[in-house]
Amino acid sequence: MTEATRADVGTLRTLVDAWVELQQASTLATLRTDSPAPWASVGNGAGGIAWTLGHLAHRLARPELHDEARRWLRAARAAARLRSGFHGGRVGNQPVASSVWNRGPGLDIIELALHRDLTPANRRRRKRAVASLARVLRPIRVPAEIIDGHAGALLALLAVDRMHADPALVALGDELATRLVAPARRKPKGAFAHGSIGVQHAVVAWALHRAAPLPVAVARALDRSPPAAVVAHAPASFARSWCNGLAGHVQLWCKAFELTGDQEFRDLAIAAIPRLVEQPAEGGGSLCCGAGGRAYALLATERITGDRALHAHAVQLAAVAVALEDASTGGMLWGFSGLVGLAADLVATDELDGRFPWVD
Repeated sequence: MTEATRADVGTLRTLVDAWVELQQASTLATLRTDSPAPWASVGNGAGGIAWTLGHLAHRLARPELHDEARRWLRAARAAARLRSGFHGGRVGNQPVASSVWNRGPGLDIIELALHRDLTPANRRRRKRAVASLARVLRPIRVPAEIIDGHAGALLALLAVDRMHADPALVALGDELATRLVAPARRKPKGAFAHGSIGVQHAVVAWALHRAAPLPVAVARALDRSPPAAVVAHAPASFARSWCNGLAGHVQLWCKAFELTGDQEFRDLAIAAIPRLVEQPAEGGGSLCCGAGGRAYALLATERITGDRALHAHAVQLAAVAVALEDASTGGMLWGFSGLVGLAADLVATDELDGRFPWVD
């Protein structure tokens, strides 16, 4: 590790501690004043803060942060009852009801994650959350994609089920996965956030989680585009991003290699490394559009290759991301709290388990 990388690691540790202190002293009113985004959502607001605090409690062995995470979840629930809770900001005026990132299903996911102990009160909370998820996600018009639809919900369910197995969640996940691979289901085109790359990734990740075979039609359709072609066809400002560019493809290739053992997917991920690490960092700092998402793609590649140099590159990208993003914003996908979670993953003792939240 170079002196510069050590300095970046120190900066990330300090950042995590400072951010926790800030959230402990902040309220929903503070977030509404400082952030232009929807106040309730996981992607932009209080829900993302709640998830990140719960994540830090686990990754950094700080159980006292569970109570702080629950406080922010209650704040998010309160914000969801306001007219502005899921409106305005970067996601438009009418987020789709099935979105785990922009609407109520994301708060139900956090409810399941934070209330793991099977006390009578938690059993009731979990039952209500699962019923709420099923009610919103089962209508036939729910889209297939990551941000607003079944693919994103499936990956969020997987994240919770990794923490504690729940038969009701598994049954709902199996149902969503079946819908995603149905031949008659219209699949969106291209990219990860709103396109076919994200849908493929969700199906592959669920198959790996369930130790189930990948449907033949999905296996044949898995994207194998060369990294240069991905960058060339993506919008210029998002060419290496998770949402529309190379980082999202790398997440798919790493997961496909983990499931299938097909060396071609590993080779594609390795071939993408030079483009992921190079500067400048277009797209800002966020996990969705900028350097934070690229850092998580490097961590996924590190996991399948064992190349520890990638961890140092991810640390450097995280430091760049933190400098680019507005520290007053909430939210996990489009806000600063997602970068705090990334920082915790990079400095945690078990570094190799750093994963893009609700994606990897």
